[in-house]
Amino acid sequence: VFNGIRSNSPQLEKLCSSVNVSNEIKSSGNTMKVVFFTDGSRPYGGFTASYTSSEDAVCGGSLPNTPEGNFASPGYDGVRNYSRNLNCEWTLSNPRPENSSIYFHFEDFYLESHQDCQFDVLEFR
Repeated sequence: VFNGIRSNSPQLEKLCSSVNVSNEIKSSGNTMKVVFFTDGSRPYGGFTASYTSSEDAVCGGSLPNTPEGNFASPGYDGVRNYSRNLNCEWTLSNPRPENSSIYFHFEDFYLESHQDCQFDVLEFR
């Protein structure tokens, strides 16, 4: 079970054998990938699961379709650190079709430092 649908999304759980059926796995954003593998040895019982998405995601999603706005990484208040293993994706849209650009300005920015951005990273696409 992965925290997002990208190929490099962090793993939330790896389950085998038997699991307490009351176990709950929660993503930090609005996507989750579940992958089921079997080998060639012998068939076994299998599983059934249910999911809900009734509460607001901790991070990610579509931002309001307004000319301007603000958003922040989860938990940011200028003092606390963000959580581990997040995979947040936000979608911004310009509501004015005659103006095709979006300008982005950082009020504050501090992520884990690495010369090649191998750890925590913010990407624009």
